[in-house]
Amino acid sequence: MSLADGRAQIVSVVSAKAEMNGEDVSLGTALGAPLDFLRSELVAGKGVYQKSAPIAARVGIGEGRSSTGAKFVRPVN
Repeated sequence: MSLADGRAQIVSVVSAKAEMNGEDVSLGTALGAPLDFLRSELVAGKGVYQKSAPIAARVGIGEGRSSTGAKFVRPVN
């Protein structure tokens, strides 16, 4: 975290712990450019909500073949 102008900002994400020269350290990555990109995508409306709902296909037992080309094997009694 960084405190600038009285405002806290996330500046990196810790992804692992390690030891270096006998000292415990945290390994992380800077977020500058990736975070800027994510923010611009959110502002452009490409964030949490999708423009249209995803297409869902249902598969039922005993129904005819769909266009997926999947093949199902039935056990022999």
